[in-house]
Amino acid sequence: MNIVLIHGFCENHSVWDDFLTFLPKEHTYFTPNVSEITHCQKMDDYAKFIKKQLDEKEVEKAVFIGHSMGGYIALAFADLFPEMVVGLGLFHSSSYADSEERKETRLKAIQYIVKHGAKDFIEDFLPNMFNHHYKKSHADYIKKKIVIILLYKVIYNFLRLIC
Repeated sequence: MNIVLIHGFCENHSVWDDFLTFLPKEHTYFTPNVSEITHCQKMDDYAKFIKKQLDEKEVEKAVFIGHSMGGYIALAFADLFPEMVVGLGLFHSSSYADSEERKETRLKAIQYIVKHGAKDFIEDFLPNMFNHHYKKSHADYIKKKIVIILLYKVIYNFLRLIC
């Protein structure tokens, strides 16, 4: 079985690395890196990006698992390419439209990024993805994740400039 794991906002495909060690080995896993895409305006654009990658790997059908924003992308994929979807799983995500409050929170995040930059946003946002107890007991892990995300963004932007 082909399984596509789609990461969430403010993450990259490496978020799945630890998960993959526990998953059954008889399946083939794909972890597209949607954080590297800068031209997407809608979830459909991300879904088309993943479709192109799967086509290149000659994947005809798969189970799609989406975390957070990855869930929205998985839903868009299922809507656009239902013939390819064998199963669909969402965690920390929903098939329901965002509430007005959630839309306002997203707009504030965009405004914060425009005003302060991605680095400040990630350093502020990422720790808040964890509860207080986890933040306190895993502070080094969270700092490492912030560094990985920021470093990945720097390297990706550098490569875009020189390639």
